Amino acid sequence: MITAFEGLLAMRHLHLEQEELVRRALEWHRQGMDFADALHLARSEGCGALISFDRQLALVAGQLNLQPTVKSP
Repeated sequence: MITAFEGLLAMRHLHLEQEELVRRALEWHRQGMDFADALHLARSEGCGALISFDRQLALVAGQLNLQPTVKSP
């Protein structure tokens, strides 16, 4: 799936909605984050925090020092 996104981004005549967010999520995925989690976090830009029951997401985001912070209830 990630290879497919990278292939789409490489196509000059194709434009993705919120392409920068997808690129950021792909980069975070390369650093060890689940792609869907990375996309949710990237979409949360500007929020004070992302609240999630996914403790692995909170752990990886904390290790990578990503913003917004991910908090588990």
